[in-house]
Amino acid sequence: MDTGIVCCEGYDDEIITKCFRPYDNLTIAVTLNPDGKLDKEIVASMSDSLTMAYDSEQVAGVMKEPSLQMVSFTITEKGYSLRNADHQLFSAVAADMEAGPKGCKTFMARLTAMCIERGRACKKPLSLVSMDNCSHNGEKLKAAVMEIAGAWRDKGLITDEDHRYLEEKIAFPWTMIDKITPRPHPVVEEQLTGDGVEGISPFVTSKHTYVAPFVNAEKPQYLVIEDQFPFCDAGLDPT
Repeated sequence: MDTGIVCCEGYDDEIITKCFRPYDNLTIAVTLNPDGKLDKEIVASMSDSLTMAYDSEQVAGVMKEPSLQMVSFTITEKGYSLRNADHQLFSAVAADMEAGPKGCKTFMARLTAMCIERGRACKKPLSLVSMDNCSHNGEKLKAAVMEIAGAWRDKGLITDEDHRYLEEKIAFPWTMIDKITPRPHPVVEEQLTGDGVEGISPFVTSKHTYVAPFVNAEKPQYLVIEDQFPFCDAGLDPT
């Protein structure tokens, strides 16, 4: 409540550069009710929007902030995988494991490196929270981070203390989440245009993501998060 939410796009930067920033990081949440009526609400909780492609130093800076308590992820189930269908490491992942934390290319390696830098900078705990609708999501995230960190430690690229920080101060809560969110719908666009909202048309990014300055979703939803928040368990002031 005191700091807002910083969102970061790790794959398709046009979601940020063409859909968030031109609208002052605002979006319209449109709820599709069973009776056909639409509930519309402006969401203004994003204090900043960043991309891994262009704002990596800012992202790393946010990760070092002592006030940061949790980082949530919606990157689809395949985003946590380090291996292909033959259980072989992807070549880019193998290269990052060999080279160490500096100059990582893959998302999971960059995340692991930033967590290590946080440990060195402030030693404060953190919860990494997968919000992808897949089984054992927190376990998948932890396995990826710790495998990369373990490879770096074994090669002497990080210290035992760095590895211990990840083991002892980083939590990986499991979650159950579901909310049916289809692509931006022409009927919603038509109603918002009728309300006088301009420049609201959906578009497709160069990486084939369907986005719009609004999000339409069905009303039924649930979110359950395992209570693993070491920031609060440590008795630290959440502000």
